[in-house]
Amino acid sequence: MKKILSSLLFWLPLILTACGKGIVEVTNESFEPRLVIEGLLIADEKVDYIRVSRNFRLNADLSGMDLVINNAEVKILDAGAGKTYSLTFFEMPISPNAPKYERINRAYYRYANDDWRIAASKTYTLEVRATVEGKALFARSTTTVPQTGFKVAQVNYDSLKYRQRDAQGEVMSFQLTIDRSPGTNFYVAVIRPQLATMDNFIYDNSYVDLKPEDVAEDLDDFNNKVEWIQDTPLVAGQSRLDIFWWDLWFYSAYNVAVYAADKNYRKFLQTYDSVQEEDGNFHAAKFNFEGDGIGYFGSAVVDTVQIKVLR
Repeated sequence: MKKILSSLLFWLPLILTACGKGIVEVTNESFEPRLVIEGLLIADEKVDYIRVSRNFRLNADLSGMDLVINNAEVKILDAGAGKTYSLTFFEMPISPNAPKYERINRAYYRYANDDWRIAASKTYTLEVRATVEGKALFARSTTTVPQTGFKVAQVNYDSLKYRQRDAQGEVMSFQLTIDRSPGTNFYVAVIRPQLATMDNFIYDNSYVDLKPEDVAEDLDDFNNKVEWIQDTPLVAGQSRLDIFWWDLWFYSAYNVAVYAADKNYRKFLQTYDSVQEEDGNFHAAKFNFEGDGIGYFGSAVVDTVQIKVLR
């Protein structure tokens, strides 16, 4: 997921009006600087890809605005071990002609040494301090990593032709059987093709009628699909996670990363893109931060499998 999902930009200074009509009057009058934080701890892995950036005014010129914060104080506290770990800033090279906002996908904080790994079942607290527009900001969030026991136990097919049918004429599909993590009831599958180009796109599909120029415009959207199951039993056992044909847009092998995710990440995923209620009113996503932070800080146990869509 650290990769899985696109980086998030948040427009916070919204004044909501016209209750029940879903009309929003947008101004900068209520703008407050905030730390935008994206972080997911993975059991048995080093701490990496903790992004720290800032929000912005609605009239900001993003092509010339640098949203990355490269001088934040970022720490993770392991209360059980009585230790605090400081993270350092790292940035991958970017084209000098690229808009500055593209740095968000290439700049992050990480633990540089090799003497520490995230452990299942343990609790960790992230603390971030930084100054934005002359204001000292602070954010804190705590996550408990899901327990061991989770894995992808079985995949029903290693490969299928696109919408292949069985002897009875029924469309076949990929299904994952997972061993659940006790205490966890939310599992996310991130589905990404190993090769995603206009040449291997499935134009003869059952959902959209697109030309190559249309695919080129939305290539990133087809390249990253997510499915989840929720409210599974909180005890050890098995559950099924389906991968649908609308998740598979290329003739390619696919990497499927499945995450047993904590409650922080669950709440964020379920709310960040659904902030308007049926009556038209708006509400904030679930950020799980104390202080001046927006975004997410969560944890997961992950397992990865491969499937293949054949011509």
